Formats: sequence, structure tokens, C-alpha cells
Amino acid sequence: MQTKEFLFEQVNPGLHIEIQNEDCLSALKRAKDNTFDLVLTSPPYNVGKSYETKVSIEKYLETQEEIISELVRILSNRGNLCWQTGNFVDKGEVFPLDIYCYRIFNYK
Repeated sequence: MQTKEFLFEQVNPGLHIEIQNEDCLSALKRAKDNTFDLVLTSPPYNVGKSYETKVSIEKYLETQEEIISELVRILSNRGNLCWQTGNFVDKGEVFPLDIYCYRIFNYK
């Protein structure tokens, strides 16, 4: 789906905005290196909502590591990545996902 946003047109005439509704990893793998100046994302928290399949924390982090690698690859040298996440809860234990993801980002 394509959109035309008045505010963005005023800031940067001719700016192309595109919203894609598909598996993020498939879309990311098609994107060119160093393309985006801003990535804003809020990945699923792996809590079993209708739009996700709950998996082990290890499998979840493995998937996030693959996605993060692609995000870092497509981000321009002057770009910023805004990663918003919450907590994963399993059997009453709370796992703060930002702490786990920090280790992934720290190695990229």
C-alpha cells in the first residue's frame, strides 16, 4: 500500500513512503544495504497473541537476532534504529526483552 503524507511532502518533496504487510524477514532480505535512515519497530513480545506463535525464549531470541542483523544491514551510516519492546512472561517469570536484545545489538 502506498500513502501520501502531507507533512512528509512539505519536509522532503518527492519522498516515497511505502507500507508493506508481509513477513518482515522476507521484506528485509530484499532491501538494499545502507538504505534507510530510520527504522522504527515494535516486534511481537512472544506472549501468544493472535498474530504470533509463542515459542521458547531461546527460539524467539534466535529469530530476533536474524531480524536485527538484517535491520543493521539495511540501516544507513547516519541512520537510527528505534526498537521498542516489552516483557516475555513464562510460568509467572518475567523476562525483560530489552536486556536480552541488548546483547544481540551489542555484537552487531
